[in-house]
Amino acid sequence: MGKRFPSKTPRRKTRSLKRSTQLAALLSVAFAPLAPFTAPLNARTESREPASQTVPGTSFMPAVGRIVCRASGLRLMSTATLVEDRRTLLTVSHFNFDDASDHAMPVEDCEFQFLDATGRVGFRSRIEVVARGAQGKSLRISRATDWAILRLSETAPVDRYPLMVDSTSLLDDHTPVNLVAYDGKHKMMSTQFADSDCEPEPSSPRSIILEHKCETAPGASGAPLIMMVGGHPRVVAIHTARNSEGGLAVRFAGAAAQSMAERNRS
Repeated sequence: MGKRFPSKTPRRKTRSLKRSTQLAALLSVAFAPLAPFTAPLNARTESREPASQTVPGTSFMPAVGRIVCRASGLRLMSTATLVEDRRTLLTVSHFNFDDASDHAMPVEDCEFQFLDATGRVGFRSRIEVVARGAQGKSLRISRATDWAILRLSETAPVDRYPLMVDSTSLLDDHTPVNLVAYDGKHKMMSTQFADSDCEPEPSSPRSIILEHKCETAPGASGAPLIMMVGGHPRVVAIHTARNSEGGLAVRFAGAAAQSMAERNRS
């Protein structure tokens, strides 16, 4: 099981002491006080990874934020990740869709937020859709198209390093991955949690859809599955839903990877 931060609710101790030490190190980095953002909002920023990202499990949590959509008394929340640069997000296509009402909120009623260590909003920005898979009821047929690439209207703070995406590395049931998400049931989704070294279960090494054993919660849709590649964290899949066996995720591959490549060339 993963550990939630900063909640102090006791969790079952199913991980080794080494795992606990890793997460303690992750906590100390992920929730360090944010430096003031003094650069102009639309200033050109470097996307080069910091040296600290060569340390597994200590630097990918600050790249993960949440999407909040509000309209007509309805509120939807999901998780999203800053990727490639400080204006690009990766999340699920259903971030603005309410299953209960079969209603899609206008994207204009949604915003992306980074929270600080106290759970308060430290950065917010409107979003626009660059590319996405299927929407609405079509996702009930297959989760393979439940992905979206979004663009921030404002540049994310300089201390929020984007993660790179990976569409080529193979995944099998022995590949450890990490998941970072927000918990929709805890303090208005102000608590970020992580599960480390949980195992994906793809039907084949190149399968678009995979099951995983990472801990999730309502609001975790859009959470990144992160794998260490060459000492650096890479986003390899997006958590989309759960079934009776565990979590479901869509690999960052196919149309999603092609759309990201086209965006990078533009």
